[in-house]
Amino acid sequence: MGMEIKGYSILGKIAKGGMGEVYKGIHLGLGKEVILKKLSPNAPAGFYERFKREASIMMDISHPNIVHMYDYFQEDGSSYIVMEYIDGYSLSELIHRYKQIPVYLAAYIILKIAEGLKYAHSEGVVHRDIKPGNVLLSVTGEIKLTDFGIAFRPENHDSENVTKQGTILGTPAYMSPQQIKSSKDADACSDLYSLGVLFYEMLTAKRPFSNEFSNENIKKIMKGRYSGIRKYNKRVPFTLISIIRKMMHHDYRKRYKTADEIIRILTKFISFRFKDLNTVRKDLALIVNGDDSEVKFSENGVGVTSGLFERLALYRYPDLFIAFEVGKIGLVTVFVFYILFFSVRAWFPTLLLSCMDLGCKYGIANIQVENGNLNNKKISDPGKIAVSLKNLHNGNEKNYTLQGKKRYLKKKKIILRAGEYHVRMMNHDNFTESTVVIKPFKVFPKNEISLRLPTVVSKPVNFDISVYDEKTGKDITSGAEVSFREKNGNWQKYVPEMTLYNGRKYEFRVSSQGYLPSFSYEADFPFWIRSSSLKIKLSPIKTVVYFDVPPVQLDVKINGENFWNTKLGEQDVEKIFLSKKGEKKKIYCTSGDYSFIFINKKEEIKIEKKIFVPQYDKEVHISFEKDGGDELCAVLKINNVQK
Repeated sequence: MGMEIKGYSILGKIAKGGMGEVYKGIHLGLGKEVILKKLSPNAPAGFYERFKREASIMMDISHPNIVHMYDYFQEDGSSYIVMEYIDGYSLSELIHRYKQIPVYLAAYIILKIAEGLKYAHSEGVVHRDIKPGNVLLSVTGEIKLTDFGIAFRPENHDSENVTKQGTILGTPAYMSPQQIKSSKDADACSDLYSLGVLFYEMLTAKRPFSNEFSNENIKKIMKGRYSGIRKYNKRVPFTLISIIRKMMHHDYRKRYKTADEIIRILTKFISFRFKDLNTVRKDLALIVNGDDSEVKFSENGVGVTSGLFERLALYRYPDLFIAFEVGKIGLVTVFVFYILFFSVRAWFPTLLLSCMDLGCKYGIANIQVENGNLNNKKISDPGKIAVSLKNLHNGNEKNYTLQGKKRYLKKKKIILRAGEYHVRMMNHDNFTESTVVIKPFKVFPKNEISLRLPTVVSKPVNFDISVYDEKTGKDITSGAEVSFREKNGNWQKYVPEMTLYNGRKYEFRVSSQGYLPSFSYEADFPFWIRSSSLKIKLSPIKTVVYFDVPPVQLDVKINGENFWNTKLGEQDVEKIFLSKKGEKKKIYCTSGDYSFIFINKKEEIKIEKKIFVPQYDKEVHISFEKDGGDELCAVLKINNVQK
């Protein structure tokens, strides 16, 4: 750009935000390439304090796995941080290129990040924003943790005026439960939690939680509810699954407190296959240096440089090891199951009373319930039957639940103290009561308790159904057509005047002009239900947007998001990446205004395009051409959908 700032020559702008810019430059005296982060003089005081704090923290730390800071200064009212330049790309791009990272390579990357975090934590620094975009991979195979913009020192939080109690800083998908409650509660094990999420994402190409502050997502994070790794990748060993579970435990007391244990386990795991870890670093360098001119594409459009398939295969966990792990666990499980099952069910009650000489005080009872509800063919599910036995002598009560669609339900070999019992049986609105006597085992080996549950009668249900637009939440019930049927019955149109009954199971289908039809929705009305409502959300039919193959590689941002829906009617999203040697791609959008940005950092290309996406009866085509000034531009074309 020909501009000089405080002894640095600016080579070009890398990124721009609302409060500052990032430049690539060169130190005029040393000829060393650097990165300059600039904070605008118009930035609010809070941003200035946070920027200054980042500089203060990075100035105090120095580690091979943390990006090094060289300088901090102010010029013309702006503040600058000068950091080392890493020739390579971020971990997020590696995941995008290769999807599931091979086991040993992923473990090596986590190991090096953990070493950087161990040092930072020893210096009293908590990063608070561990994610793929903040991990850099160099062409020499180095792994560097960067962006300490929201890092802090917990011991200084009493005087901290940047992060207030209750404030949330970070990226939702990677934040620990305590960080979500308050960013000031984040500590070393909170960073290790985020590292576990990153580990999960590298192995599965999926994030365990979505990147949004919705109530549903926050609840999942707080309770640690996420899909198991083996659901997406069968090649991950149980050793790593166990590590990730502990790193990501929702209860911070059950997580690793320091990175030492993680480093020890991963070092041992990797060294079993690769005696020299320097070999892994060299191979990572070759992968980062992949030549784009030789990219081959698989059926799903993922690009891998020619010759790297074999190198990546070296870092997969051997199928033989996986088979051994599964087989060993399976044999032990089957063995233990059979021992416990037959011992407890067949021998334990009788053996206990015989060997311990308790046969004079206790008896064995078998409960059998005849379920009269099965006589009513309209009842889809007879429900649970609760049986309680209360000892009339000491007041002790035992409760049992029987469930099934058999005519006779049984509960066998129950040990009870001998004596008189009050028996109460309940199912929905019906209950029966009786009295039985349990005789001692030595007098009478088995006491048979026979009960009969009378048939319940179905009653009308006050029922209401509502239909909403999934995107806007608008009530579209008036324009929707609802069909319903009883189990195995015929479909018929539903109107509010119709009567539905409890104790039965119904199916509903909903359709409306301009929306995708709903799948069959089952509603089971138990006998205790007197009123019920059903709310169904319909997804608007989306417009398809096609991207032609560009002359250069392009990353795509839509309304500031890198990920978008690429399948009609599905919620999963994928990162949009256009390759010059790939295929035409398409996404789906609802009608409205959109901001499209096409980026190639290497070629310094940034194309911004404002587009109005019409209704679903149209389709949008975006192609890429060079204008008269040899600048690449996006060309928009809208066609009618061929019926």
